[in-house]
Amino acid sequence: MRSAEAALAGDEHVTVAHRAHQDWLQHALRADRFGKFLECGVVELQARLLGIRGHAVERDFAHEIASSGEVSGELRVGVMQTSLSGLFAGILIPFTRTYPRIDVRIVRDTSAGLYPKLLSGEIDAAITSQPPFAIPKTCEWHVLREEPFVVLTPASLKARNAHEVLAQEPFIRLDRKVFAGRLIDDYLRKVGIRPKDRYELDGLELIAVMVDRGLGVSLLPDWAPPWPEGLSLRKLALPERSLVRRTGLLWNRASLRARLVRAFLEQAQFAIGRGRGTPGGRKRKTRT
Repeated sequence: MRSAEAALAGDEHVTVAHRAHQDWLQHALRADRFGKFLECGVVELQARLLGIRGHAVERDFAHEIASSGEVSGELRVGVMQTSLSGLFAGILIPFTRTYPRIDVRIVRDTSAGLYPKLLSGEIDAAITSQPPFAIPKTCEWHVLREEPFVVLTPASLKARNAHEVLAQEPFIRLDRKVFAGRLIDDYLRKVGIRPKDRYELDGLELIAVMVDRGLGVSLLPDWAPPWPEGLSLRKLALPERSLVRRTGLLWNRASLRARLVRAFLEQAQFAIGRGRGTPGGRKRKTRT
């Protein structure tokens, strides 16, 4: 009986301590005195301040397990635009069937936009491209798909040398603010190509349409279908096949919803392993 009372008292202490330290941390952040600490470790910092981890945190604040023992709760997933209808949709279908009590909230943004949202705790996980910098140790990263970069041209363009096309034709550049855009910029610098920039914008599908209309050529990752319908394009492989975009799942190790994220990852691996990560649609015309 004494041990039970002590456990209850401990739980009450945890709850009170959590509220007090959470109020303090939120006040500090609003005052912008700790803005530089808005990284993946912010949740872990809260846990260390409280001196609590694991089961108590998950039970009192995450509410991941319903009374029946079934996994439940809200999972906020950030997704890149090009992954929404292809990779993500192929994962979401089996995930919602397996875990019907998990409410998935989708947040759409660019890779560069999703990263700070994850660090600040606005989302629990992100399907995004691998950042061109070191991922903090407080975060977990799992690759789901590798996409080689290809030179995209109108089908009517007969040139077959990828580097010559990039150097000679009007270039539609992927925005350098997004991670894939930075990879492209680094590659062009590395091989010494100074393209004739015509446009720079975010949106792979929009760029593909512009290339189809004859407005220029581009260097893009060969992303998972579906692509816009009715396009007539040619894809040229790069001489160096090492340039790839790695799309994967990124999350905070100390997230209160880590169990839900792991369940999502499990279904993602299953769906992709069964070939469901890239649901088909009508094929576009492409030539290599």
